[in-house]
Amino acid sequence: MSGKNISEIPETEIIEPVEDEALDPINEKVGEGETRVEHALENNLKREQQRHSGRWSRFQGEIGEGIAERVATEKLGLIPDPRFDQSRGGHGIDAVYLEGRNRPVVIEAKCDEREIRALREDQMQPEWVDRNARLMLSPENERFTSGNAEIGQEILDTGAVRVRRIVITTNPATLEVKAFEGQSDLTWKVIGKWYADEFEQPF
Repeated sequence: MSGKNISEIPETEIIEPVEDEALDPINEKVGEGETRVEHALENNLKREQQRHSGRWSRFQGEIGEGIAERVATEKLGLIPDPRFDQSRGGHGIDAVYLEGRNRPVVIEAKCDEREIRALREDQMQPEWVDRNARLMLSPENERFTSGNAEIGQEILDTGAVRVRRIVITTNPATLEVKAFEGQSDLTWKVIGKWYADEFEQPF
């Protein structure tokens, strides 16, 4: 003990343990801060996703349409109808092709993991085709051009139920490409399968 008396040695300070209740206000403040940070990060992420989602959707649409064009011409032997102007109107008919004796074929392109299930409600069913053909005939509608009006009339003259309806899907996850043809019972039948890397893209 280096010559010191026991009485000279200072007593050791005993620190009482802090009760959990005493820490509760501190933990609550820390928790509130973490929650605010998490919410801020989530909000920033949502804003970034929203900012880019439209651009990504357009890019996916362009890829899907490019592949659909190659499938329609190279695999299905169809000819693009030069009268059709797709730029007139947002959610109408994607494309019109010709087969045989210039019979119209309505084409829809989808670049979506849901494939055929990505169709909206009655999209590409005969009633939908008939409805859109009539819009192409109306001078008051944005889809109207002289060429589109001619095609619309031909679809009506043929009868939408007899017009061939084909949906060409590209799965961005697997790159699998499928062609579905509409049936008289309103179901869809796969008429071809390929992979996107079979079709050179200008991207």
